[in-house]
Amino acid sequence: MDRDARIHELETAISAAAVTYEAGSPTVSDELFDAWKDELRDLHAISEVLGAIGAPVNSEWVKVKHKHPMGSLDKVNHPEEMREWLESVNCTELPFVTEKLDGISVGLSFRKGALVQAWTRGDGKVGEDITRNVAKMKGLPTKPFTGRVRGEIILTKSDMSAHFPEAANPRNTAAGTAKRLDGAKCQHLTILTYEIVEGRKSYTEEAQFQELASYGFRVPTYKVCDPIEAWQMYQASTRASLDYDIDGLVVRLNSLTAQEGLGSKNLRPLGAVAFKFVAESKETLIEAILWQTGGSGRITPVAQFEPVTLGGATVVNASLYNIGYIRQLGLGVGCKALVARAGDVIPRVTALTVPGPEVETYPTHCLSCGAPTAVEGDYIVCTNTVKCPAQIKGRVLSWVSDIGVLEWGDTLVEKLVSSGKVSSVADLYALTKEDLGSLERMGDRSAEKAWETLNSKTELTLDVYLGALSIPSIGSSTIRSIMAAGNRTLNSIQGMTLEQVQAIEGIGPTKSRTIVGWLKSHADLLDRLGQSIQILEPVQGVCTGSSFCFTGEMSMKRSDLEAMVLDGGGEVKSSVTKNLTYLVASDSTTSKAVKAAKYGTKVITESDFLTLIGKV
Repeated sequence: MDRDARIHELETAISAAAVTYEAGSPTVSDELFDAWKDELRDLHAISEVLGAIGAPVNSEWVKVKHKHPMGSLDKVNHPEEMREWLESVNCTELPFVTEKLDGISVGLSFRKGALVQAWTRGDGKVGEDITRNVAKMKGLPTKPFTGRVRGEIILTKSDMSAHFPEAANPRNTAAGTAKRLDGAKCQHLTILTYEIVEGRKSYTEEAQFQELASYGFRVPTYKVCDPIEAWQMYQASTRASLDYDIDGLVVRLNSLTAQEGLGSKNLRPLGAVAFKFVAESKETLIEAILWQTGGSGRITPVAQFEPVTLGGATVVNASLYNIGYIRQLGLGVGCKALVARAGDVIPRVTALTVPGPEVETYPTHCLSCGAPTAVEGDYIVCTNTVKCPAQIKGRVLSWVSDIGVLEWGDTLVEKLVSSGKVSSVADLYALTKEDLGSLERMGDRSAEKAWETLNSKTELTLDVYLGALSIPSIGSSTIRSIMAAGNRTLNSIQGMTLEQVQAIEGIGPTKSRTIVGWLKSHADLLDRLGQSIQILEPVQGVCTGSSFCFTGEMSMKRSDLEAMVLDGGGEVKSSVTKNLTYLVASDSTTSKAVKAAKYGTKVITESDFLTLIGKV
């Protein structure tokens, strides 16, 4: 798998995991989630997924647009990283240190001590109004405070034991309970408050916590101290003695003025950081290593081991990522290894403790289709790219997801592929309602709804169409580059020569050969899709004939700004060239801005851009 395809895979996985985490039912471990983000950061540091906060709101609760954005924190994992951060923010005095609560972020407004409104973080800009549930919780002020605060909804261990005896994880239980429509058991949740957003009288973090306590708010333990010493003490003893879960410490400049002076980036304050704890680990015996073929063709190893209890849950397996990871640690059946606490039920194997008889070798044939495998760096891939059921399923799932047919899930696609009714995305549009109705546990009404949903999405823009095809080497940035080069129709793209693709900025020889080769070898697929899918004509609008490059921090998501350009018939570029029309920049002193000035390219602000296209 090439770089663009891996970026797309990581962005999809991270976004999906964020949704389940915010809902209180995470599907991957904290460590795996962080590992994915670290890998994505290495591959594509400007990915918007890295800057995303929480997850989009999608529930029955009333939506709330935040008056003040609710961001998150960047993290450090080791003392050396903490020292580097302290130096980067010019911290010359002891910082303010408090506990990083493992709960649900919440904003609250009060008038003379009475709760007016409470809302979840959501995606950082829009959350959900859960006022009626929060009103039942412990930790609200006992004195007449007026203003807005931010805190964390938690479930203490003692309350979980007393009132949720079947629960395994306090954080997940708190998330589910806080958003129950009937409000049941919300009285057993607690709010710990850590920030006055409006109505603050203090100028240091320490004074702010004292101010909160004076109104009767409950606050996490805090201290102005050496963060590394505190981190070591918490891991050695303090953490285990707490009645609530924490997964690290929050370190802030004590001066609120200094924090405000540093500002934020992607809704993350630069004057604060999360100092994560080293994961809890337990030794276990690796009993088996299974290999699973994914939709991309990568064959991923999964370890099965003797049960261990971590984070309140009993776990028996964990992803081993790739053959490189297995070789790095020296893992194999019969060895003993450390399994790290992940905050939920899916752990990570972190280290070998007792070697086994031999290190695991990779499968020479795909377990899904039996085709030979190949080695691509640290990854094992199935060579049967056309007929492998696992890959077919992956491509179909990617297609329905990317075109917006969200009602089609894994189970339905699995049934269609395994039954032989679908072997490519083009086969989807040959399906009848009767074909769907004949599937196991698929009633007539469900079949009709599934068919109608699919066939309501037959008009697609070119960028959506190309992105949904799972073309190797074509991610969103490559699609934009191809379209920015003047290729605004499918016929134009199919007609590109190798030399023409190579001439496009940011597309090298290897990627060019892959793109041209795929388009030629899949001409029949594109012809079949063309009988059902209408690709919308390129837009002629206010941006037609102009190209735009965005750089620096913006108030809006960069993807939304770029979408405005494409909707207006313009082109989006990833870098400054002589042919660029506008550079939209938040800072006129950046290297891109200097380069733009050299070329005579007009540099404008985000506000100028919105005015230019008629959005203001």
